[in-house]
Amino acid sequence: MLFRHGLAVTDNNWLCLHSLGNAYAERGDYVNAADCYRRSVAINPANFKAWVSLGDASGRLGRVDEAERCFRIAIEMNPDLAMVHYNLGILLYEQNRAIEALPHFLEYLKKFPSDAFAQQMVASLLAGGRP
Repeated sequence: MLFRHGLAVTDNNWLCLHSLGNAYAERGDYVNAADCYRRSVAINPANFKAWVSLGDASGRLGRVDEAERCFRIAIEMNPDLAMVHYNLGILLYEQNRAIEALPHFLEYLKKFPSDAFAQQMVASLLAGGRP
C-alpha cells in the first residue's frame, strides 16, 4: 500500500497517516483508522479534516467524549463545516443533550435548509420534545 510505503520512508508524515486512516475507515476498521488520525493530528494539529475524521471514527467506536472533542476542535478551526455541526448535533442529541444539540442543527440548516430530517429535529427540539 502506497501510504504504508510513505510511512516507512518517514513516520511523521501527517498526510500519509490521514490517508491511511481513510483507507482503514473505508474498510470499516475504525480502530486502526482512529489510531492513524490521532497520530496525524499529533503531528499536524492544524489539519481540521483529520480532526473531523477522528471524530467520525471515534463516534463509530462509541468513544463519544473523544468524538465530541474532535468535532468541537474542527468547528473552532472552521465554523462553516455544516456536516460537522450536524454530526455534533446528532452526537449531543443521542446523549440527551438536546439544548446543546439545537444550535448545531440550526447551523447545519443555514447551509442545507431543505433537509427534512434536520427541520423535523429542530421543530421537535423547539417544541420541547423528541422527534
